[in-house]
Amino acid sequence: WRGSDRDFAIDVATRALHCAKQLSKGIEEPLYFFSDSNDLVRYMAEELRDPQFLSNTTIFQNKYDERARRIVSSMNVVARDVKHANPHIDKNKGLHPFLYYSTFVDLYLAINARCVTFGIGNYALLGTKISGTSCKNVYELEKWGHTKINKRAPFCSNETYLHLLDEVA
Repeated sequence: WRGSDRDFAIDVATRALHCAKQLSKGIEEPLYFFSDSNDLVRYMAEELRDPQFLSNTTIFQNKYDERARRIVSSMNVVARDVKHANPHIDKNKGLHPFLYYSTFVDLYLAINARCVTFGIGNYALLGTKISGTSCKNVYELEKWGHTKINKRAPFCSNETYLHLLDEVA
């Protein structure tokens, strides 16, 4: 959880939160953040809200960390307990059913969410299909060949996100 892969993941998550914020009713409304990366969930939903972690000023010399800190501080970001892995149902076959618990918690909450933002990996897309919600948007196009996502949900506006990037360059 270091280097350019970490920076990329944080940048994508920051964009996702920015898009989710466009659908939010305000800071009082909890925004459930989930990803197939527990490190990313821990960072975005726990560490960026932890005063002791935030007192480490050296981490925020990185523009990706500073952007993430700014967006998270303007929202009520929550997440499930990330002590337990959330294996991919399609990639991690044959595990004992209880090991998929975290994955199904994410799916259940996506199904019952007022609004859903999804993108790379389409992790939340199944929840929107089951629920039939019309309150959804896409933060980034799928990177692995699925480009028809715009027909599923409106693409999030880049304008204010680009402003956030300019502020923390």
